[in-house]
Amino acid sequence: MACLVLGIIVVAILWFLVALKIKSQKIDLKSEQVEFDTQRTVSQIANILRSFNAEMEKLEGDALSGVDEGPVAAIEISMTGRASFGDAFKHFGSGMAYWEVQVYVYELGNKRHVVLVAVGEDGFGAMSANYAAGNQYYNLKFSRDYMDKIAQALA
Repeated sequence: MACLVLGIIVVAILWFLVALKIKSQKIDLKSEQVEFDTQRTVSQIANILRSFNAEMEKLEGDALSGVDEGPVAAIEISMTGRASFGDAFKHFGSGMAYWEVQVYVYELGNKRHVVLVAVGEDGFGAMSANYAAGNQYYNLKFSRDYMDKIAQALA
């Protein structure tokens, strides 16, 4: 009986030390992107983006945009949402996480150039560290899936 209690205490201490170590880890975001041109208007693109169940925030643009006389984005937003149960089932072991896709749309006269950027963390360590710290976990796999869904809807 004493061995069982001692074993439980040792396991509890080890778990506490692991959780403390995980909290102190720095997590690096990763990203993947796709680019394509579409004949849809900016208004049509905006309406399609609104059809996704996501929170949207306007991104702060490049402070130097326009200086190099390059195109300025007509749409520049971050879309975020919580992964569904189906998403978690598809990527078993990834937990219930969030996804983020940044959307940039450039007006180029007779066409629009779309840049989609999936943002998130990858790996079990990143998920564990965020859960231990009480932070939202943005999973790169889920973000990639939603980037593909958005690209299909806009193409």
